Amino acid sequence: MKKDLKDKTILLIDAKFFGYELEIKSMLENMGAEVDFYNERPNDSFLTRVIIRVGLKTFITSQINKYYNHLVIEANKKKYDFVLIISPETILESHLAALRYGHKESKFILYMWDSLKNKNAGYDLIKYFDKVMTFDEDEAKMNTKFIFLPLYYIPVYQSISKLKEKVVYDYFLACTIHSDRYKVIRKLKSQVRKKGNSLYSFLYFQSRILFWARKFYDLNFLFAKRSEFSFNPISQSEIAKLISQSKVIIDIQHPNQSGLTNRTFEALGANKKLITTNENIKHYDFYNPQNICVINRNNPILDEKFLIEDYQLPSLEIYTKYSLKNWLRAIFDI
Repeated sequence: MKKDLKDKTILLIDAKFFGYELEIKSMLENMGAEVDFYNERPNDSFLTRVIIRVGLKTFITSQINKYYNHLVIEANKKKYDFVLIISPETILESHLAALRYGHKESKFILYMWDSLKNKNAGYDLIKYFDKVMTFDEDEAKMNTKFIFLPLYYIPVYQSISKLKEKVVYDYFLACTIHSDRYKVIRKLKSQVRKKGNSLYSFLYFQSRILFWARKFYDLNFLFAKRSEFSFNPISQSEIAKLISQSKVIIDIQHPNQSGLTNRTFEALGANKKLITTNENIKHYDFYNPQNICVINRNNPILDEKFLIEDYQLPSLEIYTKYSLKNWLRAIFDI
Protein backbone atom coordinates (compact mmCIF):
# COMPACT_ATOMS: atom_id res chain seq x y z
CA MET A 1 0.00 0.00 0.00
CA LYS A 2 1.39 3.39 -1.02
CA LYS A 3 2.17 5.70 1.89
CA ASP A 4 1.69 9.26 0.62
CA LEU A 5 3.47 10.80 3.62
CA LYS A 6 5.99 8.07 4.39
CA ASP A 7 8.70 9.23 6.83
CA LYS A 8 7.25 12.76 7.03
CA THR A 9 6.92 14.43 10.43
CA ILE A 10 3.93 16.68 11.12
CA LEU A 11 3.09 19.00 13.98
CA LEU A 12 -0.70 19.27 14.12
CA ILE A 13 -2.32 22.05 16.17
CA ASP A 14 -6.10 21.89 16.14
CA ALA A 15 -8.94 22.49 18.60
CA LYS A 16 -10.72 19.44 19.95
CA PHE A 17 -14.04 19.36 18.11
CA PHE A 18 -16.29 16.29 18.09
CA GLY A 19 -13.29 14.04 17.39
CA TYR A 20 -12.42 15.46 13.95
CA GLU A 21 -8.88 16.22 15.14
CA LEU A 22 -8.39 12.53 16.01
CA GLU A 23 -9.67 11.48 12.59
CA ILE A 24 -7.16 13.81 10.91
CA LYS A 25 -4.29 12.51 13.06
CA SER A 26 -5.25 8.90 12.43
CA MET A 27 -5.51 9.37 8.66
CA LEU A 28 -2.14 11.14 8.52
CA GLU A 29 -0.59 8.22 10.37
CA ASN A 30 -2.28 5.78 7.98
CA MET A 31 -0.67 7.76 5.16
CA GLY A 32 2.75 7.09 6.72
CA ALA A 33 3.40 10.28 8.72
CA GLU A 34 4.61 10.65 12.28
CA VAL A 35 2.22 13.12 13.93
CA ASP A 36 2.44 15.13 17.14
CA PHE A 37 -0.92 16.63 18.09
CA TYR A 38 -1.54 19.60 20.39
CA ASN A 39 -4.89 21.09 21.34
CA GLU A 40 -5.17 24.65 20.00
CA ARG A 41 -6.75 25.73 23.31
CA PRO A 42 -4.92 25.52 26.65
CA ASN A 43 -7.92 23.61 28.02
CA ASP A 44 -11.50 22.86 27.04
CA SER A 45 -13.37 24.27 30.02
CA PHE A 46 -16.55 26.17 29.20
CA LEU A 47 -15.17 29.41 30.63
CA THR A 48 -11.97 29.21 28.59
CA ARG A 49 -13.87 28.52 25.37
CA VAL A 50 -16.26 31.44 25.97
CA ILE A 51 -13.45 33.87 26.81
CA ILE A 52 -11.58 32.88 23.64
CA ARG A 53 -14.66 32.93 21.41
CA VAL A 54 -15.82 36.42 22.48
CA GLY A 55 -12.35 37.90 22.00
CA LEU A 56 -11.33 38.40 25.63
CA LYS A 57 -8.07 36.44 25.56
CA THR A 58 -6.32 39.18 27.53
CA PHE A 59 -8.08 37.84 30.65
CA ILE A 60 -6.26 34.51 30.33
CA THR A 61 -3.03 35.67 28.69
CA SER A 62 -0.86 34.14 31.41
CA GLN A 63 -2.59 30.77 30.97
CA ILE A 64 -2.22 30.92 27.18
CA ASN A 65 1.45 31.97 27.45
CA LYS A 66 2.25 29.15 29.87
CA TYR A 67 0.60 26.58 27.58
CA TYR A 68 2.19 27.79 24.36
CA ASN A 69 5.63 28.41 25.87
CA HIS A 70 5.65 24.74 26.86
CA LEU A 71 4.31 23.71 23.42
CA VAL A 72 7.04 25.66 21.61
CA ILE A 73 9.79 24.24 23.86
CA GLU A 74 8.59 20.68 23.25
CA ALA A 75 8.08 21.22 19.50
CA ASN A 76 11.53 22.76 19.11
CA LYS A 77 13.08 19.50 20.33
CA LYS A 78 12.10 17.91 17.00
CA LYS A 79 12.35 18.64 13.31
CA TYR A 80 9.07 18.76 11.40
CA ASP A 81 8.53 18.64 7.68
CA PHE A 82 5.15 20.31 8.13
CA VAL A 83 3.35 22.40 10.74
CA LEU A 84 -0.41 22.28 10.17
CA ILE A 85 -2.60 24.64 12.20
CA ILE A 86 -6.36 24.44 11.79
CA SER A 87 -8.72 27.38 12.50
CA PRO A 88 -6.64 29.07 15.23
CA GLU A 89 -8.33 31.34 17.74
CA THR A 90 -6.04 31.04 20.79
CA ILE A 91 -2.42 31.05 19.63
CA LEU A 92 -0.85 34.51 19.79
CA GLU A 93 1.39 36.03 17.14
CA SER A 94 4.41 35.84 19.46
CA HIS A 95 3.95 32.08 19.90
CA LEU A 96 3.66 31.49 16.16
CA ALA A 97 6.74 33.62 15.53
CA ALA A 98 8.70 31.55 18.09
CA LEU A 99 7.48 28.33 16.51
CA ARG A 100 8.42 29.57 13.06
CA TYR A 101 11.87 30.67 14.29
CA GLY A 102 12.52 27.18 15.66
CA HIS A 103 11.42 25.47 12.44
CA LYS A 104 12.87 27.53 9.60
CA GLU A 105 12.89 24.53 7.23
CA SER A 106 9.33 23.43 7.95
CA LYS A 107 6.40 24.21 5.68
CA PHE A 108 3.72 26.04 7.68
CA ILE A 109 0.14 25.43 6.54
CA LEU A 110 -3.01 27.15 7.78
CA TYR A 111 -6.48 25.75 7.14
CA MET A 112 -9.64 27.63 8.13
CA TRP A 113 -12.86 25.63 8.54
CA ASP A 114 -14.58 28.67 10.00
CA SER A 115 -15.05 32.08 8.44
CA LEU A 116 -12.49 34.71 9.44
CA LYS A 117 -15.52 36.89 10.20
CA ASN A 118 -16.01 34.56 13.16
CA LYS A 119 -12.32 34.01 13.93
CA ASN A 120 -10.72 37.28 12.87
CA ALA A 121 -7.63 36.66 15.00
CA GLY A 122 -6.45 34.57 12.07
CA TYR A 123 -5.78 37.68 9.96
CA ASP A 124 -2.72 38.63 12.04
CA LEU A 125 -1.25 35.14 11.67
CA ILE A 126 -1.47 34.71 7.90
CA LYS A 127 2.00 36.16 7.23
CA TYR A 128 3.65 33.28 9.12
CA PHE A 129 2.32 30.61 6.77
CA ASP A 130 3.65 29.31 3.48
CA LYS A 131 0.24 28.07 2.45
CA VAL A 132 -3.21 29.29 3.53
CA MET A 133 -6.38 27.37 2.73
CA THR A 134 -10.04 28.00 3.51
CA PHE A 135 -13.37 26.21 3.27
CA ASP A 136 -15.00 29.51 2.30
CA GLU A 137 -14.86 30.26 -1.43
CA ASP A 138 -15.93 33.89 -0.92
CA GLU A 139 -12.96 34.54 1.40
CA ALA A 140 -10.61 32.86 -1.09
CA LYS A 141 -11.83 35.24 -3.78
CA MET A 142 -11.21 38.26 -1.53
CA ASN A 143 -7.67 37.26 -0.53
CA THR A 144 -5.25 36.14 -3.24
CA LYS A 145 -3.10 34.24 -0.72
CA PHE A 146 -6.01 31.95 0.17
CA ILE A 147 -6.57 28.65 -1.62
CA PHE A 148 -10.12 27.34 -1.66
CA LEU A 149 -10.51 23.79 -0.34
CA PRO A 150 -13.91 22.46 0.81
CA LEU A 151 -14.21 20.21 3.85
CA TYR A 152 -14.48 16.42 3.83
CA TYR A 153 -16.25 13.34 5.16
CA ILE A 154 -14.49 10.92 7.50
CA PRO A 155 -14.23 7.14 6.72
CA VAL A 156 -17.16 6.06 8.91
CA TYR A 157 -19.59 7.77 6.51
CA GLN A 158 -18.13 5.90 3.57
CA SER A 159 -18.85 2.72 5.53
CA ILE A 160 -22.46 3.84 6.05
CA SER A 161 -22.91 4.24 2.31
CA LYS A 162 -22.29 0.52 1.89
CA LEU A 163 -24.77 -0.54 4.58
CA LYS A 164 -28.46 -1.09 4.05
CA GLU A 165 -29.55 0.13 7.47
CA LYS A 166 -33.28 0.27 8.09
CA VAL A 167 -34.59 3.85 7.94
CA VAL A 168 -36.03 4.89 11.30
CA TYR A 169 -36.26 8.68 10.90
CA ASP A 170 -37.43 10.81 8.00
CA TYR A 171 -35.18 13.68 9.09
CA PHE A 172 -32.05 13.98 11.22
CA LEU A 173 -30.60 17.18 12.68
CA ALA A 174 -27.65 17.56 15.04
CA CYS A 175 -26.06 20.93 15.74
CA THR A 176 -24.63 23.34 18.28
CA ILE A 177 -27.10 26.10 19.07
CA HIS A 178 -25.90 29.54 17.99
CA SER A 179 -27.09 32.56 15.97
CA ASP A 180 -30.64 32.01 14.62
CA ARG A 181 -30.45 28.22 14.40
CA TYR A 182 -33.13 27.52 17.00
CA LYS A 183 -35.56 29.90 15.29
CA VAL A 184 -35.15 27.97 12.03
CA ILE A 185 -35.39 24.62 13.83
CA ARG A 186 -38.65 25.56 15.53
CA LYS A 187 -40.23 26.28 12.16
CA LEU A 188 -39.00 22.98 10.74
CA LYS A 189 -40.20 21.01 13.77
CA SER A 190 -43.67 22.52 13.43
CA GLN A 191 -43.89 21.37 9.80
CA VAL A 192 -42.64 17.88 10.63
CA ARG A 193 -45.36 17.51 13.28
CA LYS A 194 -48.10 18.75 10.94
CA LYS A 195 -47.05 16.38 8.14
CA GLY A 196 -46.81 13.41 10.50
CA ASN A 197 -43.14 12.78 9.68
CA SER A 198 -40.40 11.78 12.11
CA LEU A 199 -37.42 13.90 13.14
CA TYR A 200 -34.49 13.05 15.37
CA SER A 201 -32.93 16.27 16.63
CA PHE A 202 -29.87 16.69 18.82
CA LEU A 203 -29.54 20.32 19.91
CA TYR A 204 -26.35 21.03 21.81
CA PHE A 205 -25.68 23.90 24.21
CA GLN A 206 -22.12 24.18 25.50
CA SER A 207 -23.47 24.94 28.98
CA ARG A 208 -26.67 25.45 30.93
CA ILE A 209 -25.55 29.03 31.53
CA LEU A 210 -25.78 29.75 27.80
CA PHE A 211 -29.25 28.22 27.66
CA TRP A 212 -30.59 30.37 30.49
CA ALA A 213 -28.90 33.44 29.05
CA ARG A 214 -30.69 32.88 25.72
CA LYS A 215 -33.95 32.39 27.63
CA PHE A 216 -33.38 35.78 29.21
CA TYR A 217 -32.52 37.94 26.17
CA ASP A 218 -33.77 36.06 23.09
CA LEU A 219 -37.54 35.95 22.50
CA ASN A 220 -37.13 32.88 20.29
CA PHE A 221 -36.24 30.95 23.45
CA LEU A 222 -39.17 32.26 25.50
CA PHE A 223 -41.03 28.95 25.33
CA ALA A 224 -37.97 26.73 24.81
CA LYS A 225 -37.80 23.77 27.16
CA ARG A 226 -34.60 22.65 28.80
CA SER A 227 -35.48 19.07 27.81
CA GLU A 228 -35.10 20.02 24.11
CA PHE A 229 -31.35 20.45 24.52
CA SER A 230 -28.32 18.46 25.53
CA PHE A 231 -25.41 19.92 27.47
CA ASN A 232 -23.09 17.02 26.68
CA PRO A 233 -21.66 16.61 23.16
CA ILE A 234 -22.65 13.67 20.99
CA SER A 235 -19.92 11.36 19.71
CA GLN A 236 -19.04 10.86 16.05
CA SER A 237 -20.07 7.20 16.30
CA GLU A 238 -23.51 8.18 17.64
CA ILE A 239 -24.00 10.75 14.88
CA ALA A 240 -22.93 8.22 12.26
CA LYS A 241 -25.38 5.64 13.61
CA LEU A 242 -28.27 8.13 13.54
CA ILE A 243 -27.38 9.29 10.03
CA SER A 244 -27.38 5.67 8.87
CA GLN A 245 -30.94 5.36 10.22
CA SER A 246 -32.22 8.57 8.62
CA LYS A 247 -33.44 9.38 5.12
CA VAL A 248 -32.71 13.12 5.02
CA ILE A 249 -30.03 15.13 6.86
CA ILE A 250 -30.77 18.76 7.78
CA ASP A 251 -27.98 21.34 7.90
CA ILE A 252 -28.33 24.97 9.03
CA GLN A 253 -25.10 26.86 8.50
CA HIS A 254 -23.99 29.93 10.47
CA PRO A 255 -25.44 33.03 8.76
CA ASN A 256 -21.93 34.55 8.50
CA GLN A 257 -20.59 31.55 6.59
CA SER A 258 -20.75 30.80 2.90
CA GLY A 259 -18.55 27.68 3.06
CA LEU A 260 -20.13 24.25 3.40
CA THR A 261 -20.14 22.50 6.79
CA ASN A 262 -18.81 19.03 7.60
CA ARG A 263 -22.40 17.84 7.90
CA THR A 264 -22.88 18.57 4.18
CA PHE A 265 -20.04 16.23 3.26
CA GLU A 266 -21.09 13.61 5.80
CA ALA A 267 -24.42 13.41 3.99
CA LEU A 268 -22.52 13.02 0.71
CA GLY A 269 -20.23 10.35 2.18
CA ALA A 270 -23.18 8.41 3.61
CA ASN A 271 -25.19 8.73 0.36
CA LYS A 272 -27.98 10.54 2.19
CA LYS A 273 -30.28 13.32 0.99
CA LEU A 274 -29.59 16.78 2.37
CA ILE A 275 -31.69 19.82 3.23
CA THR A 276 -29.56 22.93 3.73
CA THR A 277 -29.93 26.68 4.17
CA ASN A 278 -26.70 27.30 2.25
CA GLU A 279 -27.46 28.58 -1.26
CA ASN A 280 -23.78 28.28 -2.24
CA ILE A 281 -24.08 24.51 -2.44
CA LYS A 282 -25.60 24.98 -5.91
CA HIS A 283 -22.14 25.94 -7.21
CA TYR A 284 -20.49 22.65 -6.19
CA ASP A 285 -19.92 19.74 -8.57
CA PHE A 286 -21.88 17.28 -6.40
CA TYR A 287 -25.02 19.42 -6.33
CA ASN A 288 -28.06 17.51 -7.56
CA PRO A 289 -31.56 18.86 -6.82
CA GLN A 290 -32.80 15.29 -6.46
CA ASN A 291 -30.35 14.81 -3.55
CA ILE A 292 -30.06 18.33 -2.15
CA CYS A 293 -32.85 20.74 -1.28
CA VAL A 294 -31.98 24.36 -0.48
CA ILE A 295 -34.40 26.13 1.87
CA ASN A 296 -34.71 29.76 2.93
CA ARG A 297 -33.68 30.17 6.57
CA ASN A 298 -36.25 32.94 7.05
CA ASN A 299 -39.08 30.89 5.57
CA PRO A 300 -37.97 27.23 5.55
CA ILE A 301 -40.40 24.95 3.70
CA LEU A 302 -40.10 21.17 3.76
CA ASP A 303 -40.96 19.61 0.40
CA GLU A 304 -42.81 16.29 0.76
CA LYS A 305 -41.85 15.30 -2.79
CA PHE A 306 -38.15 15.69 -1.97
CA LEU A 307 -38.54 13.33 1.00
CA ILE A 308 -40.15 10.64 -1.15
CA GLU A 309 -37.78 10.71 -4.14
CA ASP A 310 -34.87 8.24 -4.18
CA TYR A 311 -31.25 9.27 -3.75
CA GLN A 312 -29.22 9.50 -6.96
CA LEU A 313 -25.65 8.27 -6.56
CA PRO A 314 -22.91 10.74 -7.61
CA SER A 315 -20.08 9.61 -9.87
CA LEU A 316 -17.23 7.74 -8.16
CA GLU A 317 -14.83 10.54 -9.12
CA ILE A 318 -16.93 13.20 -7.37
CA TYR A 319 -17.69 10.95 -4.40
CA THR A 320 -14.05 10.12 -3.60
CA LYS A 321 -12.93 13.72 -4.20
CA TYR A 322 -14.38 14.79 -0.83
CA SER A 323 -12.92 12.05 1.35
CA LEU A 324 -10.67 12.98 4.28
CA LYS A 325 -7.71 11.30 2.55
CA ASN A 326 -8.11 13.41 -0.59
CA TRP A 327 -8.55 16.52 1.57
CA LEU A 328 -5.19 15.79 3.21
CA ARG A 329 -3.58 15.12 -0.16
CA ALA A 330 -4.65 18.62 -1.21
CA ILE A 331 -3.36 20.10 2.05
CA PHE A 332 0.09 18.55 1.57
CA ASP A 333 0.26 18.90 -2.25
CA ILE A 334 0.32 15.17 -2.91
